Amino acid sequence: MKKFIATLLLAVVATSAFAAEVPKEIKARYESLTKVLDKLDGKAFESFFSSDFVNVDPKGKESKRADFLKEIGGLFAAGKSATTKETFTSCKSDKGTFAVGCDLTMVMKTKDGGTMNVHEVCTDYWKKAKGSWVIFKTVDTVFDVKETKPAGKKK
Repeated sequence: MKKFIATLLLAVVATSAFAAEVPKEIKARYESLTKVLDKLDGKAFESFFSSDFVNVDPKGKESKRADFLKEIGGLFAAGKSATTKETFTSCKSDKGTFAVGCDLTMVMKTKDGGTMNVHEVCTDYWKKAKGSWVIFKTVDTVFDVKETKPAGKKK
């Protein structure tokens, strides 16, 4: 019985590791994206999304690139500093594109002295365009932003 459980656990771990194996070039793009998020660099952030980008929020509402960037720009504008962590949960390829499952957390210090905690669970869909990997679609299953203000400040 112990041998069966050990074999089963090994199979689960091996499958999980294989499923989350993100290609080197896309992994490098995520590393760059994390640096951009930590710097709160809205202009550089835009370069990660294709011109036909679509975001699907947890309720199923779709936003085109311009609307998505405008909304996210509000987060950048409020920020003073940020620390971002991204964990890959899955990766699948299909006809030259990749679907990468991610779990992102960001702790952002705001200009007014507060803190924003951002949590996103999503699948990013990547394609190569003009020689660079870009996200053409993001489907969020979780997108939470919780803000805390310092003592004495109104929410």
